[in-house]
Amino acid sequence: MTRHKARSIFATLLVALPIAALVAGLALLTGTPNSRQRALAAIPRNAQAVLTATAVLNTGQPFMQAPEGASLWVDSPSQQPASAANIAAITPDQDALLRYWDSETLIATAGGDLQPGDQIQVDAAGADTTDSAGSSGADLDGAVRAKLRETEHDALPLLMPPVAQGAAPQDATQAVISASLAEQLHLNIGDTLTLTAPPFQGAYSTNGRIGAVLQNSRRAWRISGIADVTSTLDVWTYSGWLKGMVEADGGNGVDAHYLLVGSEPLTWAQVKRLNMLQVIAVSRHVLTDGYPSAEERYPRQIDVQQQLMRMVSVTVTAFLGIALTLFLITPAFAVSADQSRRLLGLTAACGADGGDLRRTMSFQGLFIGISGGMIGIIAGIGLSYAAAPALKGAYVHEVAGMIPWTMLPLAALAAVMIGLAATWMPAHRVSRMNVVDALKDRSDNGERNRRESRLYRVVTAISTAALLGAAVACAMGGLAMPMPEFGDADYGSLPAEAIGAQLLLIGAIVFSFAGLIQLIRLIAQLCERRGTLLPLAVRMGLRDAGEHHRRFVPAAAAIAVSVAVASYALTMTGSLIANDRSNAMEVVHGHSHAVVSPEVPIDNAVDRAVVRSALNAISDDLPVTAHQPVYALAEVPPETVDKLNVAEANELMRRFPNAAARLATPLDCITSSDPDRGQDVASAHNPNAQPYCVGASRSYRPLYRGLTMINADFSVLIMSGDAMRLSGFANADKAADMLDQGGVVVGNAATLRKDGTVDLEISHSHKAHNPDGSSAPDVVTGSASRPGVWVDGFFPLAMSKETAQSLGLTAFRYVGDMVQFADAPGWGTLDKLRSIIDDRLPLVNGTSQYYRYSWGTGDPSSMLAELLPFALLMLLAIAATVISLLLARIQIIRDLATMHAVGASPGFLRRFTLAQAAIMLAAGTPTGMVTGLALGIFHVAWYRHIGYDGAWLDTVPCWGLQAALLIGVIAMGLGVAWLVARPSRKLTRRTLD
Repeated sequence: MTRHKARSIFATLLVALPIAALVAGLALLTGTPNSRQRALAAIPRNAQAVLTATAVLNTGQPFMQAPEGASLWVDSPSQQPASAANIAAITPDQDALLRYWDSETLIATAGGDLQPGDQIQVDAAGADTTDSAGSSGADLDGAVRAKLRETEHDALPLLMPPVAQGAAPQDATQAVISASLAEQLHLNIGDTLTLTAPPFQGAYSTNGRIGAVLQNSRRAWRISGIADVTSTLDVWTYSGWLKGMVEADGGNGVDAHYLLVGSEPLTWAQVKRLNMLQVIAVSRHVLTDGYPSAEERYPRQIDVQQQLMRMVSVTVTAFLGIALTLFLITPAFAVSADQSRRLLGLTAACGADGGDLRRTMSFQGLFIGISGGMIGIIAGIGLSYAAAPALKGAYVHEVAGMIPWTMLPLAALAAVMIGLAATWMPAHRVSRMNVVDALKDRSDNGERNRRESRLYRVVTAISTAALLGAAVACAMGGLAMPMPEFGDADYGSLPAEAIGAQLLLIGAIVFSFAGLIQLIRLIAQLCERRGTLLPLAVRMGLRDAGEHHRRFVPAAAAIAVSVAVASYALTMTGSLIANDRSNAMEVVHGHSHAVVSPEVPIDNAVDRAVVRSALNAISDDLPVTAHQPVYALAEVPPETVDKLNVAEANELMRRFPNAAARLATPLDCITSSDPDRGQDVASAHNPNAQPYCVGASRSYRPLYRGLTMINADFSVLIMSGDAMRLSGFANADKAADMLDQGGVVVGNAATLRKDGTVDLEISHSHKAHNPDGSSAPDVVTGSASRPGVWVDGFFPLAMSKETAQSLGLTAFRYVGDMVQFADAPGWGTLDKLRSIIDDRLPLVNGTSQYYRYSWGTGDPSSMLAELLPFALLMLLAIAATVISLLLARIQIIRDLATMHAVGASPGFLRRFTLAQAAIMLAAGTPTGMVTGLALGIFHVAWYRHIGYDGAWLDTVPCWGLQAALLIGVIAMGLGVAWLVARPSRKLTRRTLD
């Protein structure tokens, strides 16, 4: 190895590269920032635990939390959380419970009419029926969004950050604010801060229904201090506003937060007793000295379909990574075997047998595998530390917890196996070499004759077809195996069908790569039958590819696998986005259309005023050509029904009817509201398709995109034809004319009848429940038929205000303005809109077409991350070309010296090297692209087969990027080869070994 130090270092680095990628990839993809450390850091100093008494309905079952806590749960508006007395009966007697309250998003303004400590209720405008609704009375000039934390006196020093200016509050009339809030509102010590709670929109968080309790109230404080916090807009004060409102309401559905302070720790056994009260506890002792074992923790469920999805993803990516590594390293050892033939011949002549010669090569692979594995592990750890803070939001001290330390020995073993596998073929060949030919440094004529025989080529061609056919058969067999619908299999294990499918999957991939190698071998054999009409440099390149096929085949295969990975990733990305689009609805489409909506909804008049003010500010930097308001059907104000008896509630809900477009072909799963089945996705996007019922995971249940969370029914939009014309959809003008003529616009093609009409059903909710406690179906009060137009990707139903009123729909809720900007190429206008709103307009939100391209959003903040993997894979293919050229240069240096000695010009030598690169690229790039497309198509078909997260109607290879990949790899590969091909200034014959 010391004789070929450069080659050995090179091979070691090639082994280290995938190991580093493996370690870093596992850390970044499967590792998470140490939640234990983060949970521990969230417990204030001098506190034993942080407790949250949730309003989860208590059914006698424990709240199954992790020791680090819980992030999501569903509160019941009628459930009273566990009391402090009940909690104290379980916690240590020596410890005390200190209560604190957290608000939802509030509207913060400077100054105002209130004095510090004053609190009032503001006018609450309900869902109005005209455009001249009253206002809630809020002055929103210069307002921002903020959050408030109130505490009992002993808890404030523990929960409030250090005060950088001023002093801590003395009572509930004073408050400390973050430096970022002081900067945005231009507040100083002694100024007045006013917080207003907007109307509740029906969304609960980890604070329960605190937003409903606090809505439409306002309070003021004097600023006593400013904390050095620049990342959030926060306020800290003593209990008063939130506490008083919760106590006046009764506290049902409001989560109660406590600090446990004292000298005695809270154990995991006590935490589990608290869980029976639906209390979540994060204990310092549990996270440090008393962390429970796996048997003591609550069990976790397994999502069967997600496991099936991961099974395919892991299998495909693992085989791609292993194949790429082997194909990159094997040429180095093939060249080593050729360079060392005379030395190995001398060794054999001195008495070494075939096993000794085989071990000579294998020990090289062993040493390179060990050293490459060590270097790769160290590099992977370094990459994890470098990338985790940016990609995973981890702190530097948390990265160590993300690294899969238990997998590092396996990574080292994998490196050793890679080294040994890469040397197996060269070692096998040197063990069988002819000693006389080796001593004379000439090729094995017997082997060459076998390779040039017609039978050899025919056998290679037949085996190639057989292997590729077996791969296709395994893939089709796996797709033909029945898979359970979502929910049919027991949690905790994969269904039996998945085991056979995985074996067929592995067989398909193994056979496909074996067929790929055989195909490139066949190409190498054909290269030896070089055409006589080709230029001399090309003929010599073809001859070199045939004679040195042990270097050419793995080198071309490495290029093929690199391109295959990139092509596969493009196909999967495009198909994933297409699947997401088929189950999503948007209000606008195109690069000059957007919706500007209120971020903190209050009422129709205020929200319209906020949006108008924002549009005036936006128009100073972006030319707004037109904008029109958009409404939705108003819903009953949240929680109002719960406070009324059945008769009163039903009478109120009659005033808020809704509408829906019926399917032209009725489906029993829709009419019966079957939660486990629904309409197929294809019929929603194809007016000629016949709809049918499918399982829930495959059904058409689209997401609404583009509108703020407002208490409204987004399934029915109320807009004028002028507003529809601003949507940017391909048939927006036709849809707008339909709205102006009293018709409707639908987003589900299956609701449009053959005669061009849409059947509408008018209904309203009611308070009655089924005997099992589930909500009873809506009460149908009428039906109607209207002419309609289908707009693919649009919201379910849209109509004009006049059409809605003729159907008895009179309560509307303003949701934002459709906006059209001056048409400009590219997406720069919408990027600038996002920047303006983020920087200067905190009370509005701007949304536009989500996916701009088939490969991603195109948002500048994420474009680099979206395109980076494809760029890296392209560079990997180019690197494989360069590596192969450098190895070829080592192998043919004497031939180059001889050609130069007999008169070959430096230009000819460069053309010869360039021809070598072109032949490798011609053999590897197209085969790799076909392989990657096939793998991507198969992977999408597998998703379609198991029905994971959608119907996966379309396979989208992203042909534009595929063409760019193909042309880019070839062009850049040839360009780099031209630079590398520069002949050495000292071409002298090298001594034999």
